[in-house]
Amino acid sequence: MLGRPQDFPPAEIAELVRSARQHQLKELLERSRIRISGDGRDVSRELPFVPPFYKWSANVPGSTYFIPVNELTALYINILPSCFSADFNYFIVDERRGFRPAGMDATHAPAAGNSTTILVTEGL
Repeated sequence: MLGRPQDFPPAEIAELVRSARQHQLKELLERSRIRISGDGRDVSRELPFVPPFYKWSANVPGSTYFIPVNELTALYINILPSCFSADFNYFIVDERRGFRPAGMDATHAPAAGNSTTILVTEGL
């Protein structure tokens, strides 16, 4: 994360501009970045935090965990069906219909203990 111009004292702005004009980008980055944390976070390597296909590389020494901050609707819409695969094994219920399977009859309900339930609420 980089600081905005108004985040710096006026006397420091000229020095940052000089670094940029001289293509001293590493120095510019080091001086203008805002450190969020000095240590790494331990992200659970379980669903829904890490998909099964990333477990081999997620949250292991020497790896980086990226959190998307972008418009990824198309990507998520294409990945959403995989949530109902054997790897994820999610199952959606509707709390307004007595926690019954959402949009399906009872014959499509998962076996007990074999799925993660996603609660559909009215606020969504």
